[in-house]
Amino acid sequence: MCNCCPYLIGEVAGVGSFDLAACLGKEVGHEYKNIMFDIRDTSDVLLECELSGSVAASFYADWNRVKGGVVVCVFWWAAVDFYRGKTTICETSPTRVMLNPPIPEVDEFMSRLGKKKSLRCSSRIVGGV
Repeated sequence: MCNCCPYLIGEVAGVGSFDLAACLGKEVGHEYKNIMFDIRDTSDVLLECELSGSVAASFYADWNRVKGGVVVCVFWWAAVDFYRGKTTICETSPTRVMLNPPIPEVDEFMSRLGKKKSLRCSSRIVGGV
């Protein structure tokens, strides 16, 4: 069962490689961009995340721009699923993703983590409308 979460926040705990993968169910030879990463909540629980297409490309570009300190990822309208014993997060057509957005929720999240604010902002919205 897949539910849509209106708001999800976590510290980026690790980013995999930015891959091209064969697209299932599409014409032969069609490829899409894919990236996997983990986010950690304030209870130290890791959630696996997957983005694809232009959302993956934008996330990867923004990740390279802001990495080096604490990176907080905020999702709006992401799909939350329980798959193979793990809770996973992936995007849907209305999903918006931002890294280190200048919003009060990120400040609160950082204080709950007990980390100093050393965020480099990414002002772009990754994906979404």
